[in-house]
Amino acid sequence: MYPPKPTRIYEDDILHRECIADDVWICEPKLNGYRGIYRDGALYTRQKKRMPGCSAAVLTALAAIPEGVVLDGELMNPHGRQTFHVFDCPTAPGNLEERRAFIESLTFCYPVVLMPWIPKARATMTARSEGWEGVVFKRRDSKYQWQASCKAPRDVISQWRKIRLA
Repeated sequence: MYPPKPTRIYEDDILHRECIADDVWICEPKLNGYRGIYRDGALYTRQKKRMPGCSAAVLTALAAIPEGVVLDGELMNPHGRQTFHVFDCPTAPGNLEERRAFIESLTFCYPVVLMPWIPKARATMTARSEGWEGVVFKRRDSKYQWQASCKAPRDVISQWRKIRLA
């Protein structure tokens, strides 16, 4: 099982304008790191392999997460200091907003941090000024759906839309 991959859209795309105009969408930074799934005391890649080079500091901080909780995030290594940015929890029930409320109830210790939701209207400008890879728009009512391959059905990936700027 693999986590969902977002549909790629472009800044001048009608889908981008729809995401900004419609309140059913939230926006997060798209960081240029490694997608990781934390479960059972280890960090894994999308291909279910142990994440190579994950620091002891990240794993120690993640070990404080309650047993059975699975976290989806991005492993970053800015300036030689690894961080893990959590953006979803596949084991939490409900839609994106309900899963987010569950994630916010957890206590994270640095270098594990919660991925922020950012204002949509200035998302791409903020992404450029911060040096992010781009932004990801997600439907507030989206369910987390595991998929059996790296290719997701259209209805799954249409709930997450990525704009890559770099």
